[in-house]
Amino acid sequence: MPLSPSFLTHLPGTHVEEDGLEAVLQKAWEAGRAAWPSLAIAPEAFMRHLAQRMPAGAPLVASLGSMEVQDLYLACGCLQGDPTALAEFERHFLSQVSAYLARGDALPGFTDEVKQLLRVHLFVPGQETLPRIAAYTGRGPLGAWLRVTAVRSAINLRNAGKSRGTADRIDAMLAEVVSPDPELALLKMRHGREFRAAFEAALETLSDREGTIIQLYFLRGMTAAQIASLYDVTWRTVQRWVAAIQEKILAETRRHLASQLSISVRELDALMRVMQSQLSSTIARFFDKDPPR
Repeated sequence: MPLSPSFLTHLPGTHVEEDGLEAVLQKAWEAGRAAWPSLAIAPEAFMRHLAQRMPAGAPLVASLGSMEVQDLYLACGCLQGDPTALAEFERHFLSQVSAYLARGDALPGFTDEVKQLLRVHLFVPGQETLPRIAAYTGRGPLGAWLRVTAVRSAINLRNAGKSRGTADRIDAMLAEVVSPDPELALLKMRHGREFRAAFEAALETLSDREGTIIQLYFLRGMTAAQIASLYDVTWRTVQRWVAAIQEKILAETRRHLASQLSISVRELDALMRVMQSQLSSTIARFFDKDPPR
């Protein structure tokens, strides 16, 4: 089946077929399939992906000849959310992130969290934006592009941690924990410092994966099915993860409060019930990097 008609259809602007274009497109198609034999992408989808990443005004045949078409084939599958493509990307590229960040100013301790954030930024669309993998144009190897993206993500993560204090985030979060009961309001006001410390300590017990999952679920509003596609598990598994994480946060917060406050079990239970009823907004407010002031 000729590939050039589909390719030309998706090019921005008006173009005419150049001599040798069909042969170059067929070669690109075969190279992608040979590089990733387990991945099956429809020719139409790959031609559209290639066309949309062509540099404006450049000769078609020459440009295609200089592009990393094998890597674009994989990126095309990832952009479509293909499970095989995502697994291949994980195996061949994300597995190298630890090595990228272990050189020079390595930013040690961030590797696992950076990898989790990359999975989100690369493969999860925003409300009005495509996943970050859509920005890869094939003008250089995919591994080199990912290395730059990973280092930038690590630097941004480090800077974000420095830019805002934990106490500020918890103060904003506490404003969401409201109750018509004046006794509980008094408890919150009187023991705000202890509550902040307990909630912070509870969140610090979460693993990198647990922290990423609750941010995806509560802050970004992703469904269990969407998160499941990132981790190659079922949506029921993600629901169990989320429930277990919530229970862990509540149990750890209660444990820390019980060790710090001289209040009755009844008062402690009442305060925890208020927190539990608003846990979604509480977690979202805590992890939101730009909370309303």
